[in-house]
Amino acid sequence: MKKSFLLIFVLLLLGFSTTVYCGEIDSNIKNKIIYAIDNHYPSVEIEEFSLTSNKVAEAMTEIFSEDINTFSMENNFVTYDSNNDSIIEKISFRYIFSAEETAKKNEEVNDCITDIADITKGCSNPEKVKMVYDYFIDHFEYDGTYKNYDIYSLFSENKGTCCSFSLAFRKVMEYLDIPCKIVVSKDLSHEWNKVYINDRWLNIDITNGLRLDKTGFPNARYRCYLTNDLILTNWGYKEKYAK
Repeated sequence: MKKSFLLIFVLLLLGFSTTVYCGEIDSNIKNKIIYAIDNHYPSVEIEEFSLTSNKVAEAMTEIFSEDINTFSMENNFVTYDSNNDSIIEKISFRYIFSAEETAKKNEEVNDCITDIADITKGCSNPEKVKMVYDYFIDHFEYDGTYKNYDIYSLFSENKGTCCSFSLAFRKVMEYLDIPCKIVVSKDLSHEWNKVYINDRWLNIDITNGLRLDKTGFPNARYRCYLTNDLILTNWGYKEKYAK
């Protein structure tokens, strides 16, 4: 007998200890869901993946941290069990904005990414990375309410969380053709970036860079800029995975 129930999905960002991350979800699952969201589909069939409600929550959490179009969605969605094993058959999305509104807001996001990237014209890659990092520190604030988790909210309100900072920074780096990843902490409570610069991967943490910058100490913002893994480990960072 098919059952239906409401699965509430809440993004718990930096400062919360119960974030839903439990590891990377298979890319085929995420790609199918992302395609549905990007095309504003009301639902997507996922029975073929044999996912439980917990796995759906994990997948949606990862997608919210990766896909810029998730700003158009509410933070909850409806799922349906297909059998007594509680395998999810379908995810039904609730959208805040229409497809036309989402497309327009995406244009605004892309314009912001382009504007930030344009300040680095004529610079070397190391100079570009530093200029973009400084731009983020100088123009954005940390959102202690944890509402501005998406990239559109970050650019429209100039406030964000580790989730929106890391996604936006990666998007700018992608525009500049500089390899960049989003890193998720082992305790599932934080995100930052890795950039490939000077022939190695180095860490950039905008969230803590903002906090350190507010101390007023000279160059405090750069304590979390282009740091190697050993330094971060000594500071208590524990990487779960980078994507």
